[in-house]
Amino acid sequence: MLLTGRTTLDLPRGRATNTHPLARIIVDLAIAYHADQDLFAMDAALAPGSYVIDPAAELTGGLSLRLWGRDRTASGGGKGFVFTIGGYHPRFDIPDYYPRPARVGWRWARGPVTIRGQVYAALTDRAFMAGGELSASYDQSHGIQLQAWFTAWLDVLVQWKPFAFELTMGQSIGVAATVKVAFVRVRVSLEVGVSLELWGPPIGGRALVKVWFITFTLHIGSGRQAAPEVDWPEFRTQLPAPLSVTPLAGLLVDVDPAESAARTAADEPVLASADGFAIRTESAVPAVRLLLNGRVLAETQGRETIDVRPMRLSGVVSEQHVTIRRFDTTYDTTGWTVTPLTQDLPRALWGRPLSRPGDALDEDGLLTGCLSGIEFRVPPLQLGHSLGPVRAEALAADGLPYAPIGLRDDTPAGPPSEPDPQSIAVLTDPDRGIAAASTVRARAGVHSALAAMGLAPGPDGPVSGFAERAHALFTHPPMTTTAER
Repeated sequence: MLLTGRTTLDLPRGRATNTHPLARIIVDLAIAYHADQDLFAMDAALAPGSYVIDPAAELTGGLSLRLWGRDRTASGGGKGFVFTIGGYHPRFDIPDYYPRPARVGWRWARGPVTIRGQVYAALTDRAFMAGGELSASYDQSHGIQLQAWFTAWLDVLVQWKPFAFELTMGQSIGVAATVKVAFVRVRVSLEVGVSLELWGPPIGGRALVKVWFITFTLHIGSGRQAAPEVDWPEFRTQLPAPLSVTPLAGLLVDVDPAESAARTAADEPVLASADGFAIRTESAVPAVRLLLNGRVLAETQGRETIDVRPMRLSGVVSEQHVTIRRFDTTYDTTGWTVTPLTQDLPRALWGRPLSRPGDALDEDGLLTGCLSGIEFRVPPLQLGHSLGPVRAEALAADGLPYAPIGLRDDTPAGPPSEPDPQSIAVLTDPDRGIAAASTVRARAGVHSALAAMGLAPGPDGPVSGFAERAHALFTHPPMTTTAER
C-alpha cells in the first residue's frame, strides 16, 4: 500500500495577494506499508521552492520513519525502528536498510555574505543523536581579496544498554586577506578556534585550542575506555521476564471469570480446548541449545556460548530446558508440532564486550538468529472407533411387577394403593370425577389453604381437558387408595 502527496504552506496566511509570503514550505510526502516485510515507512522532503524570509534563502532536508515487524528482511529478521529528521551523527555507521534523508538546512546568499545552517536528530532502537552547524562567510574580491568566516557546531550521541554518551562542540572565527605586492600575491590569515569533546562513562574529555598557528590540547577526566561492568542484579532490571509461557490458540474463553481467577491464584493450569491448542515458551536470554524432555531439539550453528556485554562476560553457556509432564511422568510429544523459535536480540546486551563504547556504532544493533523458545501445537483429540450396530436384544427391558408407591416411612399410613379397573371411569364421571363441580370446589379449598401457608404448588386451574382424555392417556388402570379426612 502506498500513499503519496504534496502540500504547500504559505505564511502568513492572511497576506495580500500581490505580496510574497515570508515563508513557503513545500513538502512531498510518501507513506507505505510493505506487508511482505511487515514494514511501515513514511518519508517527507522539502521540495525546491521552499524558503524563509527571502526566496533566495533556500530550505532543504527531510524526515523519515521506519517501523519493522518480525520480518525485517533487510537486516535478516527482527524488530526495530528509526525516526530521523535530517540524518544521523557523523560517526554513526548507518545500516544499509536505514533511510537517509538530507540534512535540514537553510542557505541564504546576498552579495558577498553567505549564511548556512543545518540540523539533524535521530532516534533508533539503540541510540539517540542530534546536532547542527551554523556558519557565515564574507568574500570580497574587488581590489584586495578579503575573507572572513564564522562556524559553530554541536554533535551529541547517546547510546543505552549499556549507557554511553559522546558530545562534540566548537567554534572557529577567521579572517584572511590576499594582496598583490610587486606582482606577487601574498595571503595573510588569522584563525581562532576551540573545540570540546566529552564522553562517558567514565566521564572524560579533551579541549583543542587553536590560535593562528599555535595549537594545544587540554585533557579532562578519564580517557576513552570501556564502560564499567555491572553485576547481575543491575543487569536483570534491563530484561523482561526471564521466561514466559504464552498461550497462542485454543484457550477456553467462556470459562467463568471467578473460576479462572481461582485457578490462577492456586497456580493451576489454564483450561484448553479439546479441539487443539497452541502455546509458546520464550526467554529474554538467548540460548545456544534448546532441550525438550532432556533431548536436544535445536542448537545455534557456530556458537557454543553467549556474551553479556554490560557485565563484560564472554563464554557463558546458556541452555533452555523444557519438560512436558503428565502427572509425575514425562509425556511423549509424538504427534505434536514442535517448532524452535528464533528472534533478533539487541547486540548492546548480548554482543561481545567492547574496549570502547563508541565501537558499537560500527556494528549492526541486532544479533540475528538467536534461539529464544519453543512453540507447541497440540492437535485435536481423535475420537475412538464406534461400538458398531447394537442388537435389539441388548436394548430389552426387564419388566417390574405392579407394586404400591413406596413411602418415606415404612410404617403403613392408610390402605395401600392398588390397581382399580374402575378408576378411569371414576376420573371421567361427570358427578364424581376430577372435573365435577363438587370436586373442583374441594380442590380449590385445599389450594387456598396451601396458599395461605405459602405451600401452593402453583396456580389452580380447570382439569376438564384431562378428564376428557383420560381413556387415551392411561394404558393401564392407575393405582388408587382411599384418603382419610
